[in-house]
Amino acid sequence: MKRTSQWKQPRRIESAYQQALFEFLKSPTDEAANRIASSMVTAVRVRNAQGWRAAANESTKSRLIHRLLMQELNGPVGYEVTRLVRENASRIRTLPLDIAEKTNAFIASQQRRGMRSETITKELQERLPEMQAASVRLLARTETAKSETAVTQARAQSIGVHWYQWATSEDGRVRLSHRKMDGVICRFGDDPNPEALAGEKSTLGHYAPGGCPNCRCLALPLVSLDEVSWPARVYHNGSITRMTRKQFERIAA
Repeated sequence: MKRTSQWKQPRRIESAYQQALFEFLKSPTDEAANRIASSMVTAVRVRNAQGWRAAANESTKSRLIHRLLMQELNGPVGYEVTRLVRENASRIRTLPLDIAEKTNAFIASQQRRGMRSETITKELQERLPEMQAASVRLLARTETAKSETAVTQARAQSIGVHWYQWATSEDGRVRLSHRKMDGVICRFGDDPNPEALAGEKSTLGHYAPGGCPNCRCLALPLVSLDEVSWPARVYHNGSITRMTRKQFERIAA
């Protein structure tokens, strides 16, 4: 059963973050990086809470979920939010350096081709805006998705929910390895290696939904087993196995 709509972050959060990053490049300061990171993580946290409220309405953990949302900033979720802001601010501060490295790599490649310096300068002036835009888009999409999953996991584990369903955005841009993960039940903290499971060579390793560049997948917390159409595919002991509800209950206990 797909429950993506109640958890999916609106595009405006990523767009606002992206615009803020473009402004940061005009005047990069530590204060600006911290402000942008805090704004994005807060927006993700607030929107993510709406998904939990919707889940609470259909769950036996309703009171527990609502109590968590009232008190969370004083507990593990608050700690995770602080960590995300700190980590994201650090990543924002490296953005100018990333763009500079791409610029230097472009210049070096053109020099190896024997191009004249004035020609390289002209091409760079034409390409630089898109190079900057590509770096900003990648950072915006990746960081908002990672923050979404991290906040979901912190909230889930605070109320004893230890499993999630991998959900893709279900469009033509979903990579093959993630299409194969769609609907698979995984345990928080025991994330799969989607590329290896799909028989692909990759250096990405193990990660949760949203945990690799440009990933738009979601981790849907498994608040109730009634949310799943059984039998279901489950990632367990390094492989994906189709299980009945009773089989899953034995390993999830």
